[in-house]
Amino acid sequence: YVDKRIITDIYDHEEAILTLNGFIHTHPDINIDGAITFRDDNVLLTSKIGDRYGFIGIPYNISSRIRNKYIFREDCEKYGIPAPKRREITTIGNLASLVKDLQFPLVLKPISWVWSINTIKIESLSDLIEKYSYIQIYNPNWESFYIEEYITGDEIDCDILVQDWVIKFMKISDNAIGQEPYFMEAGASTPSVLPDTIQQEVFDMVEQSVHYFGVKYACLHYEFKISPRGPVPIEINLRMGGAWVWFIVDSTWGIDLIEYVLYIALGIELPIIDNIKPIKHSVARYLLHPQSGILTKFDVPEWISNLPSLILLRISKKVWEMLLLPPHGYDNYGLWIIVIACDTREEAESTMQKILDAIVIETEPLALTE
Repeated sequence: YVDKRIITDIYDHEEAILTLNGFIHTHPDINIDGAITFRDDNVLLTSKIGDRYGFIGIPYNISSRIRNKYIFREDCEKYGIPAPKRREITTIGNLASLVKDLQFPLVLKPISWVWSINTIKIESLSDLIEKYSYIQIYNPNWESFYIEEYITGDEIDCDILVQDWVIKFMKISDNAIGQEPYFMEAGASTPSVLPDTIQQEVFDMVEQSVHYFGVKYACLHYEFKISPRGPVPIEINLRMGGAWVWFIVDSTWGIDLIEYVLYIALGIELPIIDNIKPIKHSVARYLLHPQSGILTKFDVPEWISNLPSLILLRISKKVWEMLLLPPHGYDNYGLWIIVIACDTREEAESTMQKILDAIVIETEPLALTE
């Protein structure tokens, strides 16, 4: 699927754009019509490329504000969208003063990063000092952090296609309960079983966000908590959701998000896709293991691979490889993913549970510093 590739440092934006510009000048026969990314850490580079060459997409002045989680919260408040109380951390010495008017539990977050890495639930001031000190010791080059009040409620994801300010497609998936305090994602199920009234509230907030934040063309993965007072945004990912997202959207709704992202980038008009019925009910799960260690046993019964309902079984670790879980690492992400699609939600959940019960994972503990 790749005609040409350009080798550059994608984390040095100036160098990357210079390399791209050199490629364009030395290949006048190749006409580049757009730029897209499926990686969160390349969102800002993609915006800069779009600005430089006039491609359809999200301008850098917009993507840089949304991807900064602290500024995103400020902008939510500016536009009347719910946001938890928060404080930016400047030094470890001011932690006590920062939490004076905040209510525990809190959430410690990097201001701009991908997934849930170094996002930690905090139960007390001593817990905050301990967790933040650990990050500063073992990750001294990390950027700024902030703390915010913990939002109670179930978590959902919205997968959205926006073209010329119009929401062409949006569906909600219900997230499985993740592992705290490190917010290890566990999985998702779609279609959502949220009441229609709540789903409409979410849709309305998505529509407001698209216009308030200036997102004219995009594929979005928008995360919410459904709090007792209604939907509260967690963050907007300015690209297609990763892990299982493409698979559950395709198997449930028959929508190929990759294809539609390309249409948007190329300016090909999409229809408004609403009132469609689910083809299947999909359930996705990570294989979450409770401890870091050397993987000594990993058994997946053969019958699992032969299931007609199996959409994806991704295994990226082998026996005798190291498995690092928070706070030491995030090896669960993207390594072991299972997706099932069945005629009913109950059948999909039951089948998934049988699979999880049948898979055996054993590790030899490592002597790691907490």
